[in-house]
Amino acid sequence: MTDDLGREAMTMVERIGVHPCSMPHEQLLITSFVVNLTTPVRRYSYFKDLQTTRGGMAPRKLRKAIEFINNNLDDEQAVGLAAVAGEVQMSYSHFARAFKQSMGVSPNVYMTEQRIARAKKFLSETDLRIADIALRTGFASQSHFTSTFRKLVWTTPKAFRDTR
Repeated sequence: MTDDLGREAMTMVERIGVHPCSMPHEQLLITSFVVNLTTPVRRYSYFKDLQTTRGGMAPRKLRKAIEFINNNLDDEQAVGLAAVAGEVQMSYSHFARAFKQSMGVSPNVYMTEQRIARAKKFLSETDLRIADIALRTGFASQSHFTSTFRKLVWTTPKAFRDTR
């Protein structure tokens, strides 16, 4: 591959009217320049190909992690990533990487989306105060809940409730 690119580079140099190599050291200089220029591109595409074909979590562990998250959210308990990683017997960092590769979103984003889905259900089906819904879905405050809800749903919790 490098030889082909080297030849293409030499052809391009000839096209613009510069004599490519009147001395052997110029040939070596151009060749080393082309090799250094193309090597990072090859490495990048090689690693990109590897990431699309390998990795992620085993389906059994992924199901177990999702069940653990959903069960704890249903029980209105705080869910920490360390607890989820421990449940599937993985280190915190390995779990976070593998989960993201399998699901397409990080575990934090997944949990936030699940909490917002539960909040939408509460807003639609109950008359609980928004502050109570915020606490039941695991948000620290109504303000935090409202700003997160607005980012994901593109409307405020009150406006969402009013449209039901």
